[in-house]
This record gives sequence, C-alpha cells and structure tokens, in this order.
Amino acid sequence: EAAAAAAARDGGLARQQEAALEVREASLLERERGSESYAAEVERRAADLQKRENALGAREAGLGQREDAVAMREQAVPKAFQKEAALSEKQGMLQQREEGL
Repeated sequence: EAAAAAAARDGGLARQQEAALEVREASLLERERGSESYAAEVERRAADLQKRENALGAREAGLGQREDAVAMREQAVPKAFQKEAALSEKQGMLQQREEGL
C-alpha cells in the first residue's frame, strides 16, 4: 500500500513536472517567434536607415559640386570685368595713337 501510494505520488509529480515543462516550452517557442520577428524588424529598420544615409550623402555630394561650380562662376565674373577695363584702356590708347597719326 505504501509502495502504491509512493508510486502514485511519484507519477503525479512526474505529470506535474511534464506539464510545467510543456508550459515552459510553449513560452519559449512564443518568445523565439517574437525574437525572430523583432530581429527582422530591426534588420528592416537598419536597411531603411542605410538607404536614408546613402541618399543624404548623394544629396550632400551634389550640393558640394554645385557650390564648387557657383564659386568658379563667381570668380569668373570679376575677371571678365577686369579684362573689360583693360580692353577699354587699351582701346583708349589705340585711339590716341590713331589720332596722333
């Protein structure tokens, strides 16, 4: 009788342990699925962030090129006015020389 009671008690304990283990496994499976989903979301966010960074870099490079072009054009404007002033002076001297002849 005592052995039967011990066996029943041990069997009940084994069933409780098995049930607890099943609950833990189910919980773990759910956490693993959630972890996989979260990891996929993090990867998507990382890819989106990289795309934004690449686009910004391209825009910055384009702005840098435009800025360089504008700076060159700005430098060319005073040169043209200086050249025009030199030509006017030269034209005046030529005109004086022509009148002197």
